[in-house]
Amino acid sequence: DNGGWKTKEGFHCFSPKSNCSSSGLVDPIYEYGRADGGSITGGFVMSSKTGGALTDKYIFGDFLSGRLWALALPNKAAQKAKAFALGRYPILPSTFAKDSHGNVYVGAFRNGVVYKINPRNPS
Repeated sequence: DNGGWKTKEGFHCFSPKSNCSSSGLVDPIYEYGRADGGSITGGFVMSSKTGGALTDKYIFGDFLSGRLWALALPNKAAQKAKAFALGRYPILPSTFAKDSHGNVYVGAFRNGVVYKINPRNPS
């Protein structure tokens, strides 16, 4: 799908700043503001049988803020998604991975460590 960069950034016009054309573009299912971060690092859907409340949630982060979220994927196209904050960590999340059991891991640019996402209830 064409999300519209550089015409749009998320749901908002980027260039031009207003009255941009959305023709042929697909809106995102979620966005967050600059107060929460500035560089999305894409992740994976938790599919582990021991994933608890994170099962079937898309886990992603923000490289600049160290925040991690779990996103409940919508059932229908063009529906907005709801995200649950998992926390803010001093790791600079730079990559995500998923093992053969469906567990999700995050790679920390700051210290070079790979962490397993602990499947607790998102809040």
